[in-house]
Amino acid sequence: MGWGRRAARLALLVFAIGVGLAWLNREALLRRTGTFLLAADAVAKADVAVVVRGDEIRFDRAVKAAALVRDGWTDRVYVSSALADPAARALAAKGVVLPSAQDDIVSVLMQRGVACERIVVDASPPGGGTEGEMRRLRAFMSSRGLKSALLVTSWFHTRRVKRTAAAILPEFRLAVLASDDEEVAQRWWRQRYVAQTVVEEYGKLMLAKLAISPHFADDPPSEQAPGGVGPPAQCAGADVGVPSASATP
Repeated sequence: MGWGRRAARLALLVFAIGVGLAWLNREALLRRTGTFLLAADAVAKADVAVVVRGDEIRFDRAVKAAALVRDGWTDRVYVSSALADPAARALAAKGVVLPSAQDDIVSVLMQRGVACERIVVDASPPGGGTEGEMRRLRAFMSSRGLKSALLVTSWFHTRRVKRTAAAILPEFRLAVLASDDEEVAQRWWRQRYVAQTVVEEYGKLMLAKLAISPHFADDPPSEQAPGGVGPPAQCAGADVGVPSASATP
């Protein structure tokens, strides 16, 4: 009985020391937690830049994609469908006309100098999370004979995008780029929205590691042909088309 009590006290002491050391080194541990999620590649010339969906607040991803076109890394931008887009159509049926999240991305791209003929929007059924988006991208790239892409996403999303894209598009040359200030990874816990997002991202990474893929009623088919892929509605009336791989300079 005496040994059991001593063992319990020793375990409690070790635990307390561990907690104390963790507290003293909390900022270093938190920084490591953030930088682990950052898995960005070096930029390289590619057939298309992809605005990975999920940033319809700051639009950093769209701004970054436009800069890639302006700087000559690619000559076109692809914007997938997402579950946020049908909401605009539902509101329109009630007499409330607002642009969809996809429309807003296109607007940012155009205002940052990307010409209509260089923007491709995908109206395929949305859903499926990052995996569903990568499957839509695969269908689009295969149908256009494209071989390479720059996947533009937020810094905290780069590791999961890289993992998912490598599994679904193994035959394509891909580079994952961070759209925002990578230094935020060093201080992510100081901003409420970023902290919430980092915690959520670790949960999603854990599910992926355990090969747990929840299915929802609004998920699209796992394999589908690209539907309604073409220039954005904002370009209606303009003489535009979807360039093929041969159009890349």
